[in-house]
Amino acid sequence: MKKAASCLALAIFTFAFFLSLFELNVEANSAQRSRRTAVSQSRTQKRATASRSRNGRGKALSRSPSRSRSKRLATSRVSKARRATASRSRRGSARDARASRSDTEIPHERVIEIQNALIREGYLAGPATGNYDEGTKDAMRRFQQDNGFTVTGLPSAPALNKLGLMKKRKSSEQAEPNIQSSKLEHARMGRRISPLPQTPQSTEKHH
Repeated sequence: MKKAASCLALAIFTFAFFLSLFELNVEANSAQRSRRTAVSQSRTQKRATASRSRNGRGKALSRSPSRSRSKRLATSRVSKARRATASRSRRGSARDARASRSDTEIPHERVIEIQNALIREGYLAGPATGNYDEGTKDAMRRFQQDNGFTVTGLPSAPALNKLGLMKKRKSSEQAEPNIQSSKLEHARMGRRISPLPQTPQSTEKHH
């Protein structure tokens, strides 16, 4: 009986020992599996982040040419606008220079005639000064606007014709050559009428 009990106790002990070993083995295998899954998950996460970063870089590169093109277009438009404004300012300065030159080139007597005509028409007040000043320009602009001419403020041909100054100028220009031609004709006639010089024969007949 004692032998049987000792054998049974030994068998139970060995069974418990092997059972504990089996449990330890199972736990070790589960730990390894969990480690492997964690490593695989970390690797997949790293791969996903790398692919996302690559996609983001590709999108940024694809967007960068469009942005550079838009910037180039904006700069070209700005440069064109600056060139247009510069050309306009140059044209305006050239027009102002031409206007000032035309004002200075008008003779003093001609300015007096224009001012007297504008005073007669009621567009200019005061006596004629002979200077084509801003008041004269303003009066000429109002006269041109009222008569349907191009408003420049300068004595244009239609405005002068409407004021009756073109005919006077033409008549005066035509009168000068007529006077000169009449003077030449009188001189020629005087030469023809002048007495001929006497010859020696005519003097002997008188004696």
